[in-house]
Amino acid sequence: MPALHEPSLPLAAIDRLRTSAVVVPTEPAVFRVEGPGAVPCLQGLLTNDVEKPGPGSCVYGALLTPKGMIVVDFWALRDAEGFTLVAPASGREAALDLFKRQLQPRLAKVRDLTGEWTAAWWLGPATWDRLAQVRGLTALPGPDSARTAEVPPSDALGMGGRLTLAATWPQAPWTEQSSQESTTR
Repeated sequence: MPALHEPSLPLAAIDRLRTSAVVVPTEPAVFRVEGPGAVPCLQGLLTNDVEKPGPGSCVYGALLTPKGMIVVDFWALRDAEGFTLVAPASGREAALDLFKRQLQPRLAKVRDLTGEWTAAWWLGPATWDRLAQVRGLTALPGPDSARTAEVPPSDALGMGGRLTLAATWPQAPWTEQSSQESTTR
């Protein structure tokens, strides 16, 4: 009987995912939202709370229409000046249309950065050890936070430029609390 689903990754890549670190590059839809009303405007458009976590946070939520229909999922990275929103490229046009209709320019302005940014999803148990090797990166972000660092072109990862690290799960792997909890699970 044939298998219902054949893995699209080679077995060696699946093994690296289980034991090491795997990088999956993507070209997502990216938006920048800034202005004096950016927080309250996005608070009403995203399913997750973007106000309470504060600057330096990274939250996951969906963009909603005024009637509550989901448009696209977003990662919202907040800093002191506003938000960088990252979504699948397939949701770009719908998100841009909704932002144009729902964000009042005097409160929050949106810029489409799609094509200017790329994303690399790091997966696997050795991810944080590998990222810690980047020169100039002295500390990894804590849970539910984001941290940006300038990375030299000759870094250990071979990807110079601006690197944003985001950790959004309740227990990040480098915290003492998560180590204690993982032994009790």
